[in-house]
Amino acid sequence: MIRFTWFRRLAVAVAAIAGSTVYFGLPENQLTGADFLAPFGDADAADSARMAELQTRLATIARRIAYKEQLVAGLVERRYQLDEVAREFVHLIAEDEDSQWVLRAKYPGRTDEVRAALNVIEYVHNQPLSAREQSAAIAHLQAEFRRLYPSQ
Repeated sequence: MIRFTWFRRLAVAVAAIAGSTVYFGLPENQLTGADFLAPFGDADAADSARMAELQTRLATIARRIAYKEQLVAGLVERRYQLDEVAREFVHLIAEDEDSQWVLRAKYPGRTDEVRAALNVIEYVHNQPLSAREQSAAIAHLQAEFRRLYPSQ
């Protein structure tokens, strides 16, 4: 039996949060370091550096998600093109090996940009839009995907 310390549980929670950024794109107001670290407030002074590092990582994830939300909103409003947003998604995860792994494992494609474009389309599926708005946005993005990446 594996015994999980509070730090291992916290590390698992952070990994799950990082993975969910690619899968679900949780809104910024649902992801704060204080919310996730509160149950682990009894850490001693030796663990404070690790706690600070995790809080910084959670804040970075929250900023990344907020930016993705802005990009997707602009995409739905047709202020941006699919390839522009896909490149930004790839840029956002360029230094995060966990997010890169999730993107590559979940989406097919020859390049990370193609995989990110599929992730963007899925991201739009999770937006709070009316059925008509969502259907129109998805149809537009799928047509744009076929035009941009014809061999995929």
